[in-house]
Amino acid sequence: MTSSLGSQEGDAWAGDHSVNIPATGIRKRFTLIACGVIAIISVLVLSYEITEPFWGYMDFNCNIQSIAARNFIKHGLFATRLMPAVDTGDVPDGNFDLYVHHPPMIAHYLALFYSIFGETEWAGRLFFVLCAAGSALLVFAIGRH
Repeated sequence: MTSSLGSQEGDAWAGDHSVNIPATGIRKRFTLIACGVIAIISVLVLSYEITEPFWGYMDFNCNIQSIAARNFIKHGLFATRLMPAVDTGDVPDGNFDLYVHHPPMIAHYLALFYSIFGETEWAGRLFFVLCAAGSALLVFAIGRH
């Protein structure tokens, strides 16, 4: 004799007893709160001393990208052939020292930040803080699925 659950009478373990909990408002709310907490913590940790100048071994990459972004603003995108130039002084005849050893578009986006917020230390660091916080959120979203 079968019961309404589809198992044989006397056989308590027969059939599929897995529980499929539908996505509820509580789960969605918890996910949003966890995502917000991750974003806030990462921004707070990464923006420690955000107004300090770039120097030292760990800030070498930020220095290079910042110089390239300033050259985009100073000389224009087409003068550097849309490539990051790392020259710090006047460049005669547009003979720029190009930096092509890093993922593209970082200096371009940083130049956009500089044009919006001004060429300050915190604006340069803010770009990298937001990129790192976005990466943390992306890892959270990928891990959730």
